[in-house]
Amino acid sequence: MKQGADLHSSPFCQMVAYEVARDGFLDRHLLKIRSLYGERRNVMLSALERHFPEDARWTKPTGGLFLWITLPAPLDSTRVCAKRSSTRRSPSFRGAFYPRGGGERTCG
Repeated sequence: MKQGADLHSSPFCQMVAYEVARDGFLDRHLLKIRSLYGERRNVMLSALERHFPEDARWTKPTGGLFLWITLPAPLDSTRVCAKRSSTRRSPSFRGAFYPRGGGERTCG
């Protein structure tokens, strides 16, 4: 079926994917990373509770890798992200998600 849909997949990559799935590596790896990212999410949510203004809002994801944060007025995520980008990690700011403008208080 795969061959009929896509004749240009690398046979080597298909073999690697098959072996990873066949021997249970992927299932074991998923258990490990779900636990790891769950811990990281919990640390981030705790930090938000401690350090962000009381009227800031954020998602509490049950899966995935990202939080979506809405800052209280008059905070502007563009300025917050610009200040943060001078350090080692920077969140995505509203410009990436609102091409027609808006979302000045949001970041992810």
